[in-house]
Amino acid sequence: MTDATVVGVVIRTLNESELLGSCLTTLREQEGAFELDIVVVDSAGIEKASRRMDGNSQASPTLAPLKAQTANDFRTATHTLAEANAGDPARIASIAAAPGFTLLGGGVPLRDGDTVIGAIGAIGVGGGSPAQDVAEAGAAALS
Repeated sequence: MTDATVVGVVIRTLNESELLGSCLTTLREQEGAFELDIVVVDSAGIEKASRRMDGNSQASPTLAPLKAQTANDFRTATHTLAEANAGDPARIASIAAAPGFTLLGGGVPLRDGDTVIGAIGAIGVGGGSPAQDVAEAGAAALS
């Protein structure tokens, strides 16, 4: 894996969701960029935007939506959820076994103040950390 500059993709309104494709094209053109699959869901967990760049894992179309759904439903970042439950193997097993959830980093809730308005799930070829960084940067821009 090469070091890459952390970037964020923010979809501020439903009317701007089509901009996600342009954002990913710009990211792909950057030197050292990694391939991403990004999914944005609204507060009901309905997918509002998604884009998948060429070259990422075949697991990406499955995992990116799971990350967004988990962050939205639990109202917390997926890596934070995993860390908070690390000492409770039964809870970890329960969350991991439930359809529609994952404890992999890269899912971050989108907030408008204290209200969760949706979530972003991101996955890249670099593993959880770059995807988590992209998701967190996107979510932080809304705060």
